[in-house]
Amino acid sequence: MNYLLINTANEELVITLFKNGEIKSCFEAGSKKHNEVFLPKLEELLSNANLTLDDIDEFGVVVGPGSFTGVRVGIASVKAFKDVFNKPVRAINNLQLLYEIAKLKGEVKTVAIEGSMNSYFVGQVEQDKLQIYERNLSLDELKQISNNGKVFMFSNNYNYENAEVVKFNETGFVNAFMNSVNYDLTPIYYQLSQAQNDKINHSNLILREAEMWDIKAISELDKINFSNNWNEQMLEKMFINRNTKIFVAEIDKQVVGFIVLENEIDEINVSRVVVDSEYRNHGIGGKLINCGAELCKTLKIANLSLEVSSNNFTAKRLYEKLGFTMRRVRKSYYKDGSDAIEMVKRV
Repeated sequence: MNYLLINTANEELVITLFKNGEIKSCFEAGSKKHNEVFLPKLEELLSNANLTLDDIDEFGVVVGPGSFTGVRVGIASVKAFKDVFNKPVRAINNLQLLYEIAKLKGEVKTVAIEGSMNSYFVGQVEQDKLQIYERNLSLDELKQISNNGKVFMFSNNYNYENAEVVKFNETGFVNAFMNSVNYDLTPIYYQLSQAQNDKINHSNLILREAEMWDIKAISELDKINFSNNWNEQMLEKMFINRNTKIFVAEIDKQVVGFIVLENEIDEINVSRVVVDSEYRNHGIGGKLINCGAELCKTLKIANLSLEVSSNNFTAKRLYEKLGFTMRRVRKSYYKDGSDAIEMVKRV
């Protein structure tokens, strides 16, 4: 099997060829040159291995977090290869790559990549699995979750005295590819483009109760985020059910998130909350959760509850920040063997 792995997300461009168990790579420093040197470097690597792009069985690309221009170069390239050669493409998270490389040096608890405005993309190891925060953390938060311990990073960071620099390693790159089960090529940037930030920050976010015409948009969002997704017929039944309320978050007439709330007599339960990946880290999820809290107040119900997998580290942190506390644990509840953690917030 032949695998071609591409990383244009960092300052150093890396193209790695995994040919029948043998690893060969080419490198080029300078993120601003990635779009100029990528194709010549790729042609050189394939030529030296006596291969063409059609000989590649599967592609891998680092989708970020990374520089805006660099990430786009890698993703656009593999999308073209996928369309032309009809080969699968796996997405590799840069934090997962960092973790796989750091693991080769010993025990790892925390990895981080510096983003914009002194913020950090952070991954925390729990039960031998890397859990990635969906929002950037401040330096103080990074210090807190790492207990001021060692944090592995790709580059020197003088703001954090316990940072340990990790240099690129081919074996770690291949391991990150092999361990990835993600085929979603949605880019993750150090920061959103200015146009995207303006669109979200300057737009009028509307939170409203869902209408029947929202069903298709809700179903599409649900399909992207859950394997056991709800189809439109199932959602139609929920609209009829008096004990179910659905609220949507809307920007420029586009549904970018939703929450499903169920009235269980003595409490309101959050059975689903979803935010479009392009609109995360802007507080929309928290505002949707607040719709549940307001519904509790309207109906004079004391508790708002929800359930989260013990493996969903990011969601647990968000719910704790919103005031939820653990009520009980259901052991090995989910198909992957993880526990279900019941959380509740007294309204």
